[in-house]
Formats: sequence, C-alpha cells, structure tokens
Amino acid sequence: MHKDHETTHRIVKDAQFFAGLSGLKRENSAHFAKGPYYAENWEDSAGFEKYIYLEVSKEGFELWKKAIDTHWFAVHSPSFPYKEYYEHLMRVNGCLARTGYAEAFDVDQEQKRVILSEL
Repeated sequence: MHKDHETTHRIVKDAQFFAGLSGLKRENSAHFAKGPYYAENWEDSAGFEKYIYLEVSKEGFELWKKAIDTHWFAVHSPSFPYKEYYEHLMRVNGCLARTGYAEAFDVDQEQKRVILSEL
C-alpha cells in the first residue's frame, strides 16, 4: 500500500546484508544483524502471521498513549481510528501472550527454520 514502506524494506535488507560482510572497510567490524521484524499493522495485514510477541509494560503502554497523542493524524484521522485500534490490538496481543499488553511481529520465512539435533 505504501511505496515508502517497500523502499525502506529494501534499504534495511541491503544494510543487513552489508553489515555482515567482513571485506568492506568500515570503522566497526562486520556483524550479523537479526531481523527485520515486521510489526503488525492494519494496512498491510494480508499474509501477516504473528510469530513473536513482545511484552509491553503498563508503563510502556501509558508512554505509548502519551506519544501517540502528539500525532495529529493518529488521533484525528477521518478515515480510520488509529489510536483506538492500536490500543485494543496491544491488549488483544497481550491476552494472546498471557500478559497485559504486547506487540506482535513476524519475520521472513527462512528465519522460522529451527534446526535441532534432538527433541
């Protein structure tokens, strides 16, 4: 839906790749960067699978509400109740994660492979 989101995804994946190359000259050494983690959002929900739940503390939830209140569009959008939706979503995800509040994330399919030597 958002071309800037698609472009950002490509930039992040390239940065993740180049961060791990030891042959590049840079100030810091090469390193593996986990992710990317895809946050749940109503505009890109098709195909989204909740894979990771990150607990949000009560204090974190209150801080999020204070922060979101500073974004005019999220509070006053005539087309979608963003703040209300994400408040409820954080609570629903909290219920699914057996905690008060949580955010849900997905990862690329190849990151979901778990290799075990025994079960």
